[in-house]
Amino acid sequence: MLEFELAQQELTRVDSELSLAVGSTVPMLRDAAGHYQKAGGKRLRPLLAVTTGALISELMGHRQSGEPVSRDTILGGVSVELVHLGSLYHDDVMDDATMRRQVESVNAKWSNLVAILAGDFLLARASEIGASLGTGVAGLLARTIGRLCEGQVLELQYAFNPDRPIDSYVKSISGKTASLMSAACQIGAMVNSAYPEHEQNAVEFGEAFGMAFQIRDDILDIIGTDAQLGKPAGHDLEEGVYTLPVLYALA
Repeated sequence: MLEFELAQQELTRVDSELSLAVGSTVPMLRDAAGHYQKAGGKRLRPLLAVTTGALISELMGHRQSGEPVSRDTILGGVSVELVHLGSLYHDDVMDDATMRRQVESVNAKWSNLVAILAGDFLLARASEIGASLGTGVAGLLARTIGRLCEGQVLELQYAFNPDRPIDSYVKSISGKTASLMSAACQIGAMVNSAYPEHEQNAVEFGEAFGMAFQIRDDILDIIGTDAQLGKPAGHDLEEGVYTLPVLYALA
């Protein structure tokens, strides 16, 4: 298993690779694309990729406990974090957000156009890294980006609708949140040559973890503070996004 101190070291490697990935010869794009990466974040998705990869490599006998994970595992974590970051840029444009990770949002600091292009740039970088890890990883990232879009559209479809079905909410968060966490775990397994059953276990764990994470986040949006969330609390309600706790309250 990946010890806590080692996990922190591996996330330092992730951040180093992220800094390289968001680089550009165009200064404005470089600054905008690196804005949220420099602001920090939990790096939860790379951590899922790294810990899954570490566990699988031990099971396969390719790594001893306490040893660093492979560079491909780190790059797998970087690819999913880039997809996550790119989606945040697009989310902030749609929500007209002014703050993200306790810093000024990219769309507010530059413009909606710059935010959209910077988000696209990060998705392109993710695809480039995914391709370097093999067609399987590249295809998974592409499918996951599609699921992110589908989940977001399902959410928009029922904006300001108090009759939003629970099933719509479940499908939406499966696409917009759980899919990427599932992909993170799956990539960690894939790049470490996991057996099919181990890879499937990783997929199912990531999906379940992502669903629980989003439900918790939706509860915090109601009871949390701006400081706790790193963004304005209650924003979903303002935007007419009726999440599970709201739907239960309405019922």
